[in-house]
Amino acid sequence: MKKLCVIFGAGEYYGCETLPAGEFSAVTADGGYAAAIRMGVTPEFHIGDFDSFDGELPADGEIVRLRPEKDLTDTREAIRLAVARGAKEFLLFGCTGGRTAHTVANFQTLASLAERGYRARMVGNGETFTCIHNGNIRFSADSAGYVSVFALGGECVGVFEKGLKYELTDAALKNTDPIGVSNEFTGAPAEVGVERGTLLIIYGNGGIEA
Repeated sequence: MKKLCVIFGAGEYYGCETLPAGEFSAVTADGGYAAAIRMGVTPEFHIGDFDSFDGELPADGEIVRLRPEKDLTDTREAIRLAVARGAKEFLLFGCTGGRTAHTVANFQTLASLAERGYRARMVGNGETFTCIHNGNIRFSADSAGYVSVFALGGECVGVFEKGLKYELTDAALKNTDPIGVSNEFTGAPAEVGVERGTLLIIYGNGGIEA
């Protein structure tokens, strides 16, 4: 499996999903197969309990069948198997919208990947979602629009936001106090970081990671 793995989930697709340049492996989780084929991608494997799959199972690619009675979602199982096969970075499509519970589950999945040292982004409805753990994320000076920062899993300490309209230095953010909503890019290079903890970062199409 390639270093970068694109996961196609069974959630909503908004027509703004852009495949990455360069080589990547693709995995479809349950009903995400149709979207992958529509975008011209053949998955390395197709995984799920197939409760959201409408149609015949594909003849090409490996099929991994899951029991409906399971602890992890199809998307989380897809990522778990991709990690076991050597993937290091993830891009998730079709993992927002639909059932809210699955969107929240995918936020937790992003956090889990960040805490284990993996890089992951989730794209949906003109927004990108990513998590950082004990680290930072940088944005190009060409970035525009909004960026929001939320604490996940408790208190985050040593939080900073540089180059944004509202700057922050050595702050503590709690997962019960959403004060990080709707900061703005200013045309300068920007950076968000945390000394200890996990942050969920949400930015629009105008955000460009450096």
